[in-house]
Amino acid sequence: MTRKILIVVVIYIIAFFALLASNPLQRSEADIKRQMLEVTPIGSEYSHVLTTVKQRGWYRGGSGSADGQIIDGDIGPYHSFPHRRSVVVSWVFTLGTNLTDIRVVK
Repeated sequence: MTRKILIVVVIYIIAFFALLASNPLQRSEADIKRQMLEVTPIGSEYSHVLTTVKQRGWYRGGSGSADGQIIDGDIGPYHSFPHRRSVVVSWVFTLGTNLTDIRVVK
């Protein structure tokens, strides 16, 4: 009986860590940037990116200066045992209304 309980506990622990590792936000910043570029490619217009970010529930705010504008978003949390972390993305528009870069910070 004790051996069966131990096996069940081990299976649950393995399943728990497999679930944590399966979150796409666990990927590298470069991989997440590639994924964001599929949704909002370089050259996209500011209004399109803003609409997309808001529709997906990522919007956290924005800022602007003489050099351009930035849209900030939080694309979601992931668990890096034992901590919970967020993935923050900034869409950068330099000297115009077209997207020039995407920055990802975990």
